[in-house]
Amino acid sequence: ADTTESWRQRPLGQKLSLLKTSVGRHVEGHDRELQDLLVEGRKLVERRNLLVHSCVFAGGRVVSSRPGVAERHTSAEELSALANGIFTWKERLNVYRTRILEPLIAKRTRAASPNNAFKGRRAKRARP
Repeated sequence: ADTTESWRQRPLGQKLSLLKTSVGRHVEGHDRELQDLLVEGRKLVERRNLLVHSCVFAGGRVVSSRPGVAERHTSAEELSALANGIFTWKERLNVYRTRILEPLIAKRTRAASPNNAFKGRRAKRARP
């Protein structure tokens, strides 16, 4: 449970980096799709962070709370497009997880199961 809580408390950017490192090498044939999703996610997170770590004033003026970051302007349309982009990206990541990652993990888990090795030996002995 401690590991799960630790994972949940990590920033999203850190989770994406860990996902890229740990899963990326195991999804042969689908790694380009994963890379594209992670790059897109990183860009969305950076745009989101700019707003989260800023003050948005009347007229769409965005002033960062971080020193050295230039003031910029935003609009309701831009904020709505960002929210829709994040939602769409999250859904695509979910589809990737259920379509690619979960079956791959299940396949690897079955192949690595000690019970499978035992069943194979038992089946050989049972043959006349």
